[in-house]
Amino acid sequence: MLGSGLWGLGSDSYGEFSKEYAKNVIKYQIEKGISFFDTSDSYGDGRSEIILGEVVSELNIRKDVSIATKVGLLPHRGFFMPSDFSLKHIQKKFQESLTNLKTSYLDIYQLHSPSKNDLDSIKESMPWLIKKKEEGLIKNIGISARSPNDAIFFLNNFSLDVIQCNFNLIDQRLIETGLLDYCKKNSIKIIARTPLAFGFLTGKLTSSKEQFTKNDHRYKWPQEQLDLWASAHLEFKSINEKLDLSPLALAHQFIKFFKPTVFTTICGMHSFNEVDENIGSYYHCDELLNKTIFEIQKIYSSKKFFIDGIKSKGPQKLSN
Repeated sequence: MLGSGLWGLGSDSYGEFSKEYAKNVIKYQIEKGISFFDTSDSYGDGRSEIILGEVVSELNIRKDVSIATKVGLLPHRGFFMPSDFSLKHIQKKFQESLTNLKTSYLDIYQLHSPSKNDLDSIKESMPWLIKKKEEGLIKNIGISARSPNDAIFFLNNFSLDVIQCNFNLIDQRLIETGLLDYCKKNSIKIIARTPLAFGFLTGKLTSSKEQFTKNDHRYKWPQEQLDLWASAHLEFKSINEKLDLSPLALAHQFIKFFKPTVFTTICGMHSFNEVDENIGSYYHCDELLNKTIFEIQKIYSSKKFFIDGIKSKGPQKLSN
């Protein structure tokens, strides 16, 4: 299914949106059938959760939507990502999230971008999270991983219900590492984020930083990386033309091919038009055939879409 990622609407990471505007866009998403929402206690330092909570409460639809939030990543700017996965912090933030979201339970509670250095803290906190799951206050425990390798590391240490990872036409590490197959065999659900590679796979963005505000995270990426992303959609142009699919539709249909293991694709939809475009491209296009997926993977393996140092190298090994 297509879900809504609320990093952008709840913070200034994709430009600035007023609270009322953000609420109206979320209400429009719900009107159009979106029922899965992914947020975090760190998005706008709780603002994203508060906005979603107000919308769900005003519409009285808690039982009709799924809410996934996250804990552990502290508010920050730039690429340094401070964290706190201590039991004391998680207990405090869990209660705050319930209050912000105006709910008595969470459908998915995710550890937000932990590193290997956080392992000891998470070992201390995990029994408490499991207890909350047994009490019905958390339906699923997951991890929103910085990379598939990080997800593999934590899967080798904990039993998790859900994994969230980057997955799109130009970032197929989920497949390369064997993580997708492992999750399929072990009935672990996957949330695919960045399906449009921060919007670049739509073909509507250039490599110029001038199109972004200075708080927009894309403004802070190296120019060489922006150059690669801005031209990436052109590598799949022949498939677009052959199937009569827009770049946006091809991006969505690629991920949709891997359902039900990839059970949700979360997309940042920051305007009414973006809601309509993404819903149309996800639900109202023909699904891809195996031969098209093979063609996409062949293009992916032959091209460079990331500058050195951006992606982690070498797959981690999964325990059996």
